[in-house]
Amino acid sequence: MTDLNLKKNSGFHHGRGLDKNFLHKLINFDIFGGNMKKTFDDFYEISTEIEKLLTSDLISVDLKQSSIKFKESINDCVEEIRSSSSRLIKLLSICYENISDSDDIYLSKPKIASFEKAKLWASISLISSSAIKLKQTSIAQREEVIISTKKEWRGRFKYIKEKLFLDSKSQVKTSCDFEIESPLKTDIKKTNNYTKVLLEEKLKLFYLEYKKMDLSILKDFINLFSEQKQIDIFNQINSVLNTIENKCNNPCIDLNNLFDDEIKALLQNKWGEISLDNFLNFNDKFTQKQENYICELFDNLNQLVAESIEKFIEFHNYFLELQERYRDENFKQQREEKNWIDKQFQELDKIKSEIELYI
Repeated sequence: MTDLNLKKNSGFHHGRGLDKNFLHKLINFDIFGGNMKKTFDDFYEISTEIEKLLTSDLISVDLKQSSIKFKESINDCVEEIRSSSSRLIKLLSICYENISDSDDIYLSKPKIASFEKAKLWASISLISSSAIKLKQTSIAQREEVIISTKKEWRGRFKYIKEKLFLDSKSQVKTSCDFEIESPLKTDIKKTNNYTKVLLEEKLKLFYLEYKKMDLSILKDFINLFSEQKQIDIFNQINSVLNTIENKCNNPCIDLNNLFDDEIKALLQNKWGEISLDNFLNFNDKFTQKQENYICELFDNLNQLVAESIEKFIEFHNYFLELQERYRDENFKQQREEKNWIDKQFQELDKIKSEIELYI
């Protein structure tokens, strides 16, 4: 039920809007020694007397002019009563919504209590199986990306190394000059683009697998809840699904500056040369950092998926707890709840009709 977060003694009862006693006090509030209805009638009577005065031949023009101002101030008071009544009607609509939610909860109880528990356990089993399959899919895709990107980079690295560290007689040189910078950055950029495209492709395929998860039974029993509870739970589910979808279909993959530190360290020799050992060391750091980036991306995705599965299981457990509680309720308790709800509707209708007298 809706939590209005209102303070104690504010005239509101937690979760169900305005207290009927508070509304009766507003309607019968003491002002000028009377209640709201009498006050409204008194103001109206004063206004009527002013009208008579304005048409009387026995009253001076000066007094009539003064009475006109008096009448305007009386009308302001009447209008304030009407405005207050209009605001109360709006607040009453919230009361109706809240007590209607209570009624929805009451009506949902027998449906929840009679739902087949075997279906719930079957749904939990299906979702748990999907979680295992998704984890396996994620690991397989991660390894495919790592292997493919390493192979892509290995070919480019080999070409640069042979071009710059082999002399005309195919003898290995121990160093080369800074002409390595341009081809190195070009090949890193091409490898990054290759990695980005491959990751995006694998993530989209992963999401297609995620969408295959069977949530039909979950949705079936959520539809048994009160309308407001359905909205709350489906909003949570959609939030989870949208997060996974965005992570897979709109991933934030930025490799542009990932290897800047390694490139800078490689080119920092003040004598203008790069040793073969340093170049090989750069390659080791590059491939390790590349692999770490890919692993971190899939680890984050797996964490989100695990949290989504946990959330779905929580809904099942919540339903099972409610089902047990509702099955333990007796007819006397159910009748008492229904009588109380019907009485609140009657009280609200009565209060509403009283307030509408002044609008």
